[in-house]
Amino acid sequence: MSTSPRAERLAILLLSVFLAQGCKPHPVQCEPTTFYKLRNTDRSSFGVPHDARELQPLEQGEKLSSGVSGLTFVDATHLELARWSYDFEGLPTELVFSPTEGVARPTHDDGEAFPMIRFWDGETEMVRLLFRSELCASPRRSLDGGFHEACEAERPLVVEMTCHNRGLLDRIRRRR
Repeated sequence: MSTSPRAERLAILLLSVFLAQGCKPHPVQCEPTTFYKLRNTDRSSFGVPHDARELQPLEQGEKLSSGVSGLTFVDATHLELARWSYDFEGLPTELVFSPTEGVARPTHDDGEAFPMIRFWDGETEMVRLLFRSELCASPRRSLDGGFHEACEAERPLVVEMTCHNRGLLDRIRRRR
């Protein structure tokens, strides 16, 4: 079956447009799935553990005083980190990720650096990020009738996140 030159040009044009849209960098959004304690807190000076056996999930009733609510890769090395503290959602922090060093650093100041790894778990892109927070027990009623929340000193914790390239998927869904 032969096609007309006009149909071939149209097919090439449509394929080019589709490929150009798919090749543009789209933000990769990462959402927290699990928070962990380090089994060996001395390990935190060496970065994020690759081995999950070095991580211990938070226990029932433990909660964080501050944490990470999400991360967005603007491109391969630039990202925005969203943090929260108690009931306050903080502004995103712009970071630059160095995969060779395994660290994400703030772009505008000498603030806190975050040890981080980006990896694939089967078909899912994952991020593990080391950060610091107080670990608190569930509030207990105090003698004066109020509630008291006992928090430990700030310690290194790890958040594991699942990542999704929302750009192309969202555009495909909107067309349906």
